[in-house]
Amino acid sequence: MNQTGRATIAGFAGTVSYTGSATLFKKSGNFKVTTKLTELRDEQDILRGHVGATPEHEFSMTFTPVAASGTNTLANAKTSLAAGPATQAAVTLADFDDSTLNHARWVYMGDWAVTYDSAGLASCSLTIKCSADSSINLSTPIS
Repeated sequence: MNQTGRATIAGFAGTVSYTGSATLFKKSGNFKVTTKLTELRDEQDILRGHVGATPEHEFSMTFTPVAASGTNTLANAKTSLAAGPATQAAVTLADFDDSTLNHARWVYMGDWAVTYDSAGLASCSLTIKCSADSSINLSTPIS
């Protein structure tokens, strides 16, 4: 099922943020939940159990920036968007029908690609991730 809402992505050209339309495809191969398991083995290397980590949610997202004033004009966006945001830039999602997606704990994981239509409108595809545990905010750097 398509999910369409709004996204704000930070970290362009240092500190510039862009807000725009965002689409996630939750029911396709573009959504995955991963959990890492650590095996527990004894001194004879016999598997005795495992410990699971908190699941992570990962989406491929299409983002179309909408900007109107200041340094966030669409003309300036073309230059900034070509390079993409800094890896691990914070991403905030809002206005999605699935309200569990609407939060500021998302982080950009890479895979930035930009395409322009004949009118010069940019659409970007990128990968975002968050922890299934709402107390863990991946967009907050660990110091």
